[in-house]
Amino acid sequence: MLISYSPLHNQNLTVRKVKRVWMDVFATPEFSKRHPFTTPEELAQHPFILLSSMTDYSYNNVLGFIHVEAAEIEIVTVSGELSFDNIYTAINCCRNGMGYLLTSQLLLKIPWE
Repeated sequence: MLISYSPLHNQNLTVRKVKRVWMDVFATPEFSKRHPFTTPEELAQHPFILLSSMTDYSYNNVLGFIHVEAAEIEIVTVSGELSFDNIYTAINCCRNGMGYLLTSQLLLKIPWE
């Protein structure tokens, strides 16, 4: 059994959605001051820490943002020079100001504030 928050790339596996997990974009305060954004499209202009489970092998991740009030999905492709298959390594790089990271608050051990 594999529990994943990213789409499966292996077509031989069966997928069953168990729970939706809220994901957010995280960065250190210093990094976000140097790389500000106000809309999801602007994220494509800034360095991301990528998760290899979400990549298409070209140092890109395709992110889907849901506008809750309008019930619309916006697709944004982000890029970066760091790509990891381990979320905890990616979180540590994010905590060290190396880029934005899309993850769940549930995976963070200490609050960002």
